[in-house]
Amino acid sequence: QRDFAKADYIAAVERAKELIAGGDFNVPAGDVALRELHPVLSDAFQAAGVGWGHSALNDLPVLRVDQVWVGRDVLPVSVRACATQNSDHRMVVCDVLLPGE
Repeated sequence: QRDFAKADYIAAVERAKELIAGGDFNVPAGDVALRELHPVLSDAFQAAGVGWGHSALNDLPVLRVDQVWVGRDVLPVSVRACATQNSDHRMVVCDVLLPGE
């Protein structure tokens, strides 16, 4: 089933080359549900991931559901999952370079 609101939004910002989208996607990386992001965004962890990158759950991370996706002009430098004290998920930290930096 296609989520038209998300697909239409992504199509509307297709020219936004400096787009960054991140958060809990509620599906593991590589899931077919993420395929509509690929025309516009790429998985930052695939380009610059450090370690396993798994964020769920904090005490025993086995899934990478917390992700950062970037537009064409955003260069991921480092993406990593860090243990936290105030969440059941690990925090994902993504360092990027933007055009002109």
